[in-house]
Amino acid sequence: MKLLIGWLLAIQALLAGCSGANNTDVELVFTEKDVQAAIDRAQKSKPMLNGLLIASLDGSPIVKLGEPPGRIGITAQLALAMGSKSFSGQVVGSTGLNYDDSKKTFFLDAPQIDTIDAPVLPKNWQSKLQVTASTVLANYMNSVPIYTLPDDGSVPQRTARRFLKSIQIRKGEMVAILSVR
Repeated sequence: MKLLIGWLLAIQALLAGCSGANNTDVELVFTEKDVQAAIDRAQKSKPMLNGLLIASLDGSPIVKLGEPPGRIGITAQLALAMGSKSFSGQVVGSTGLNYDDSKKTFFLDAPQIDTIDAPVLPKNWQSKLQVTASTVLANYMNSVPIYTLPDDGSVPQRTARRFLKSIQIRKGEMVAILSVR
């Protein structure tokens, strides 16, 4: 038991040396530019078929951290096809953030669509577009790693990889707080 307490105190001291705010917290800050760069590096989305409607993302979604508050705003262009006709659309919404502990990686998660604009699409296809666009966004977001906690072998890095306390999405930045508490 004394050995365990000694290790915990050593870890706390190491984390305190990496942090400025709380003696036991380490803040990893990701800017909007960091998140956008990760999305831009990702592979293109796969087309999704829903009846006769085919949809995929046309380019990378644009992100706005903290817009709406506590979420990540997204605007994405859609490439749509129905039969032999191709056209475009735009989706505006937001997404959350998920941390996969097994991969030590942050992903965008749970996209919500606020509006879809596809003026050429017949009105009776709007509900199919909503479902298809939601699926395209969800599949894409779940496959795009935003950040993976590094493992350079150092004790502070190995420790930080083990103790995610919370994630905060603020205007223009995301903050992952790691703590031994």
